[in-house]
Amino acid sequence: MKSKPQPIRIPTVDPAEVRQSTGLTVEDFASRFGFTISAIKSWESGTTEPYGVARTLLAIIACHPEVVDEVLRHPNHRPSL
Repeated sequence: MKSKPQPIRIPTVDPAEVRQSTGLTVEDFASRFGFTISAIKSWESGTTEPYGVARTLLAIIACHPEVVDEVLRHPNHRPSL
């Protein structure tokens, strides 16, 4: 009998810190990674927090922005990790 998969705990991220670490403006970060400008501004101002897939994507961008960029620019190509 297979055991149940353990739930994944998505790390908390600081959206402003993640964006600033890429050196991108709000507009360029939104365009490059598929977020809306209003969502980024809302996260960075503390009005709302990213959750779900957005939080997951931010966590991945924080560690490996080049992988996310490669996948989004070449969706049929598997990045080498």
